[in-house]
Amino acid sequence: MHLRSKIECFDSKKLHSPDYAALTDDEKNERTSNTTGNFMTLMKVLTGYNNTMLWWDRYRSLGGPAGSRDWWLSFWVVMAAALYTRISSITSPYMVIWDEAHFGKMLSYYINGTFFFDVHPTGGKLLLTFFGWLGGYNGTHSFEKPGVSYEGYPEIMLIRFCCALMGALLAPIAFCSAWTMTRRIPAAVLAATFVVTEIGTLMLTKFILLDAPLMFFMMASLLAMCRLHYASQIDPSFGVRWWCYLILTGLMIGCVVSVKFVGLFMVAVVGLYTVQSLWDILAYASLVEMFYHIMARTMCLIILPIVIYMGCFIIHDSLLISNNAKQDPGEFHLSHFTPGFQMNIANTALHGISQPLVVTYGANTTIRSITRGGGFLSTMNNTYPSKHDPNQKQVVFSGRTKSFISLLQIRFPLDDPDLPDGYYSGDPEIVQHLDIVRLYSPWSNKFLACNKSQATVVTVHKLVYFEENVSEGSPPDNHMWQVQLITTNSPETLELRTNEDMNAQLINGTDQQVTEENEKVISWNVLESHVKLFNVYHKCYLSVSGKKLPKSWGLGQPEVSCGKSAHGDDSRWYVEQSFDRHVTNSTFGHLRTGLWSRFVETFHMMMWMWPLCYRSHPWYDETFRIVLLGNPIVFWFNIVGFIITVVFLSKTAYNRRRNPHLKLDQELCSLIFWCRWLLLAYLLHYLPFYTMNRILYFHHYFPALQISSLLTSVILGTLMCRLSRGPSLLIMIMLLLSLIYSFCLFSFTGYGEYPSDSWHAHNSTHRHLRWLDGWQLV
Repeated sequence: MHLRSKIECFDSKKLHSPDYAALTDDEKNERTSNTTGNFMTLMKVLTGYNNTMLWWDRYRSLGGPAGSRDWWLSFWVVMAAALYTRISSITSPYMVIWDEAHFGKMLSYYINGTFFFDVHPTGGKLLLTFFGWLGGYNGTHSFEKPGVSYEGYPEIMLIRFCCALMGALLAPIAFCSAWTMTRRIPAAVLAATFVVTEIGTLMLTKFILLDAPLMFFMMASLLAMCRLHYASQIDPSFGVRWWCYLILTGLMIGCVVSVKFVGLFMVAVVGLYTVQSLWDILAYASLVEMFYHIMARTMCLIILPIVIYMGCFIIHDSLLISNNAKQDPGEFHLSHFTPGFQMNIANTALHGISQPLVVTYGANTTIRSITRGGGFLSTMNNTYPSKHDPNQKQVVFSGRTKSFISLLQIRFPLDDPDLPDGYYSGDPEIVQHLDIVRLYSPWSNKFLACNKSQATVVTVHKLVYFEENVSEGSPPDNHMWQVQLITTNSPETLELRTNEDMNAQLINGTDQQVTEENEKVISWNVLESHVKLFNVYHKCYLSVSGKKLPKSWGLGQPEVSCGKSAHGDDSRWYVEQSFDRHVTNSTFGHLRTGLWSRFVETFHMMMWMWPLCYRSHPWYDETFRIVLLGNPIVFWFNIVGFIITVVFLSKTAYNRRRNPHLKLDQELCSLIFWCRWLLLAYLLHYLPFYTMNRILYFHHYFPALQISSLLTSVILGTLMCRLSRGPSLLIMIMLLLSLIYSFCLFSFTGYGEYPSDSWHAHNSTHRHLRWLDGWQLV
């Protein structure tokens, strides 16, 4: 019997009961009216529940059209929520926050034409510069440090707005990605909600940082790959839609790798997917068709990204080098680069330099290590602690800044300069291969020396220091350094030349080159010759150990020591500048590097250079407090999603192994496919950081977090929709409410507040939300 029939029968029995017959007419009418009203209310509730379930069945159905009303309504709701949460309080605080001091300064350098170097690729910084140019920013704000006001620079807010817009677009990208993978609207809504309510992502994408373009292009690359796979399933290869998504994928991976090298992880994901797709095509395609597939992917997924990356560098080069950009006197970015690179930058010591071609005795020189980003052989006022050297001699280090402390005079083994200007009398003499020299620091009046003590950091090496010549007779033997020239294409040192008359051409300013057959160049040429400096007494080579001195007395500078090994670049040096007024100067324009060399060198320099939400990362100054925490519920849901994914894939693999003929429906096959790729993408963006020899910050995890959230949405959304309609709707409501509620609880960490006092765990305004000890809240 239907529910309505049961209710009517029950009401009929009540109306004809003996008690009912004893009632007056008014009482009978009132009871009849109440019964009818209760019945109608119940019917409305039941009808509403039934309609809700019918709507939910339609809403969660598999493969509904993307153009349906429900789809577009959901899309625009999450889009509006993303825009509102990102754009709100975009001007607060109206001051430099955290790394805005870093990237804002670079933005200004681009606009006012000042050369700088940064370890990140050029594309992201150029995009921020473009945002500033759109707003009319003139590049004059100092961005000196966090807390500096933006008063007088309202156009900077447009840069923040554009970054926030890219951050807001992460929500519809996640929506479309999850929809493409699952063909279910609830999974797409869940993915977008994870992004909208993730407070750390909100915070990283509302300021002038590279995180907004990085995460935008990264997720856009993943979406383009998803759409390419979908187009390959429903359209023939080489169709218009197929080509569009293939080109879009290449564009996006070219952009993401041009922002940060973290984008290489997404390149790896797309590359592995491409290899698998080609392997699948090989099963049925002819050789000619296979060739076309390989060429299409080569052009779009290899050549196109390279063109984008190099195009960004060409723009960077034209702004900072080709247009005679100047060097910022307050920075030492150029110290990372070779002399040939520096010659392209105006207002630098090597731009248009004129100096002697060869090193001569008495010349004042700057000696630099040939290691990548190598520093200058320098000394400082500080001395070694007594535990390392009882006599506490003066510290030697490899410094990036070229100044008077890095100026060294080349002296004969026994004789000191005899002219009032500090040079030797007579004709200048060239320093030759295997000559013995002393290295003298004019500002400290000390000589470079070595003793048998252990070096302070690399203890297998000997200690190097500067000391005075206190002996009355001949200088100490440990002051003697043999110059061993190295060929440019061989690690072996040159043999001694028998012809000793090498000085006649010096007066005319010509280089000392050997013209006789089988003879080698033995003059120490400025900028061009690489040498080893061998201590003749302790029989070791002057080397940059690659380790840092303690900050307490060595200021964290690279250690210089004396090692037995002569292999590798650590023991090789060259003279960058030489000053000798008695020798004719020459130009070095032939060493100036071109565009391709600058590109390769910049790339090499850039290459050189968290899921539990256990700790927060405070960004704040004295008047405004903002904390990079994130939404802990998002983090913890992602851990659950990760575990469910691993269990699901493992169980499916086990069942297939035990039953090779096991048949799975199309949705489960698609879910397995995408869970594998999302899991791989997440691990590629997370695990490699453990192998990196660098400081890791909390924000480095957020690109991986975007993929983790998408994985959680896909697995939970799909499995949830496969349940009966009542439990699935209840789970969906609970997930959404949990995310929204946690966003409301912790949103103050991303928007920031003006604290009344300095932070302390016990007097924090939000101490009741300090669920973990590592959280420093406002």
